[in-house]
Amino acid sequence: MPDDPESWRKEASCRDIDDPDVFFSPHGSDQARAAALCADCPVRAQCLTYALDTDTQDGFWGGKTEAQRARMPRVRQVKHCKSRLHSLESDADYIYFSNGERRCKACHLATLERLKAARTA
Repeated sequence: MPDDPESWRKEASCRDIDDPDVFFSPHGSDQARAAALCADCPVRAQCLTYALDTDTQDGFWGGKTEAQRARMPRVRQVKHCKSRLHSLESDADYIYFSNGERRCKACHLATLERLKAARTA
């Protein structure tokens, strides 16, 4: 898996668009232009998933308007860690520190393994 959970953005058809406001316009002609840009985008599904997972209210994401996303049936929201690599189902998926900080247990263990490997290399 990539280190950057939003690396899909680099592949987006809209990444170099001159007028990004087209994705945040309520006007039908702008929405049609946004839809056309999204139609053949190779990461449209990831974009839509991002908008739904982050409950993004504004803009045209993954080929859908705000209204279209609002009408989409929602499956149970799964929480993910900051790296977006691991789903967090319960408190058992976290590790708690004395300063009150909590981290994804899988990410923390992976970090410890990387540090251990670096020391032995």
